[in-house]
Amino acid sequence: MRVRLIPIPIPAFLKVSTTICSAHTMFSKAGKIRTKRSLSMLLIMLLLSCTTTALVGVFLVQNLVLLEANASPDLSPVKPLVFVDPEFTELSVGDTFTMYVKVFNLTDNYVRDPVDPKVMHPLGNLYGFDIRFAWDPAILAYDSHIVHVPVETYYDGVLYEPVMSVKDEVSSAQGTFTAVYTSTSPAGVFNIPDQEAIIFEMTFRVIRTGACDLKLTSISLSTDKLGEAILFDSRDGRFQTPGVPVAPIAAFTYSPSEPVVDQWVAFDASASYDPDGTIIVYQWDFGDGSPPMSIVGDPFITHEYNRGGTFTVTLTVTDNDGLKGSKTKSIAILKLPSAISISAPASVKIGGSATISGAVSPSRAWVKVTIWLRPQGAEWWGVLSFTATNEYGEYSYNWHTSSLGAYELKASWTGDDKYEGSESEIITVNVFLHQPKIEISPALGSVGTRVEVNGTGFPVNFFIYLTFDDQLVGFLFTDQQGDFSASFNLPLSASGVHKVKAWTVFYYPSTHMLSAEASFTVIDLATLDVNADVGSIFFKQETAEFDVQTTFKGVAVNATSISARLRKPDNTEETLTPQLIATGLYRIRYLIAGKGTMTGTYTLVVEADYVSETLSAHGTTIKTFLVKPTWERELPRMAAFSVASIGLIFAMTLLWRKERKKFL
Repeated sequence: MRVRLIPIPIPAFLKVSTTICSAHTMFSKAGKIRTKRSLSMLLIMLLLSCTTTALVGVFLVQNLVLLEANASPDLSPVKPLVFVDPEFTELSVGDTFTMYVKVFNLTDNYVRDPVDPKVMHPLGNLYGFDIRFAWDPAILAYDSHIVHVPVETYYDGVLYEPVMSVKDEVSSAQGTFTAVYTSTSPAGVFNIPDQEAIIFEMTFRVIRTGACDLKLTSISLSTDKLGEAILFDSRDGRFQTPGVPVAPIAAFTYSPSEPVVDQWVAFDASASYDPDGTIIVYQWDFGDGSPPMSIVGDPFITHEYNRGGTFTVTLTVTDNDGLKGSKTKSIAILKLPSAISISAPASVKIGGSATISGAVSPSRAWVKVTIWLRPQGAEWWGVLSFTATNEYGEYSYNWHTSSLGAYELKASWTGDDKYEGSESEIITVNVFLHQPKIEISPALGSVGTRVEVNGTGFPVNFFIYLTFDDQLVGFLFTDQQGDFSASFNLPLSASGVHKVKAWTVFYYPSTHMLSAEASFTVIDLATLDVNADVGSIFFKQETAEFDVQTTFKGVAVNATSISARLRKPDNTEETLTPQLIATGLYRIRYLIAGKGTMTGTYTLVVEADYVSETLSAHGTTIKTFLVKPTWERELPRMAAFSVASIGLIFAMTLLWRKERKKFL
């Protein structure tokens, strides 16, 4: 009969207190861990079982547990281990033995989830457990069991009181045992770093030759926090009677301990052994869909995972008797890190578009990107938009702003099979409001005048109302720069100063009216009386003087502006300058040159305006005169001289005749 050893349990001293009630959360078994016992280890255990010094025995057992942990890489120094002790038992029919289900290395540490780095898994803080255990009832008959709770009663046990037994049920016929226990408030959580504690023990009697697993079919370890389950490894036990061929024990490790995507992982099954023979074939199933690999005689292999996640690796070993043994273990393949950037204008005018852009690095094409937004200082984020990267891993989104204020933006992506998701830095965009303005042309006029209005600084693509003294005269939309151009005909209104207004309203974060104004002066149109006094005939080498008078409603007034044009017989024009000589009285002088001056009809046109803040009067007068040659001016005198000369000649003729008669 093989030597078996029941190690002296190590009491737990570390107690962490809390008052939160337990909530059991199921967590799948992470795997089973077995330890190869060498001949030297068996000798040490034999000596330990024979020692008479309890203190030395405790010291040796504690170190023995550590030796076993060091001897088998499966005893992880990070994750807790739930295991059957002893791992292997060989007894004859009629013998009775006790086995233990223990937990090793419960701590208050947490480990990051390899698939979702935001999730943290506890490695301890035990507050309750749900364990299902099975054996072959045709070989082993159930005798008794003891659940080692609480530690106030069982110093080598688990859980602090008060403790509630939810289920404690044995089925001898089916060969199953279910133990569900939990602490209740105000109990604290249970930890036992780098030590082991007994969860329960069971005693069996061998009733038939054969072999069977002492199997932990289901394990759930929960903390005092709702929805939080402890991450752990597990290891089953095995029983057989002498002379029965023993199946080989499969065990393996892998390195590195935290492999990443596209990294070669080395698997080592050299810890596998066959108690009564030799392992011939090592078959590997890496759990990623790749074909299983069978290797004869070589316990070493490497494998590369091209995507991240948790995979179930199964090692099946076959010995020289054709018997098989399997070991299943979960391996977490970490995704490669990624980064996502974000950029946007520091400020944008309300109603305008802000281009939000960035890139995922390393470049990931056609992946979904989420853009988040919140008002500056707010706690919660909202989704602004979903977009996608292009073939270069870049993304872009046009944000059409509609609310004033400072906003925080960030971008994220959830990752893919190969890369972890990431979140960008937080940037701030200020949505601001310019004070708009309008310009009108002209700024004064009479009823019916066409008025041009140009506005700037308004929200982009906003609806704008245009009013004249609160009378709606038009409506329009601003362009991509927040500008607009419009026109309207001046409605019927009294003379004086009036308001032209462009305005709009937006409602977030509060109702706000935005407007710009300009002044327009409405004037009356009237007639200015313009009268000119010109002669009817002028001769060459003469200076003509024309007098012009301007009156408004019978009163002489100085014109705001006055002009004169002289149209000549050949239809050419000459501009003349009126000179003010008295209120409302102007004089125009024009020299009629001699040689080369045209004769004929001349036309004098005089125009004048009289304008005030509310008045615009205009008047025109047209006068004509003749210009004749100079000799025509001398003709009457020549005619008179001729007549006088003829008269003198006639008189002298008469006198001569008279005198002649005297002498005759």
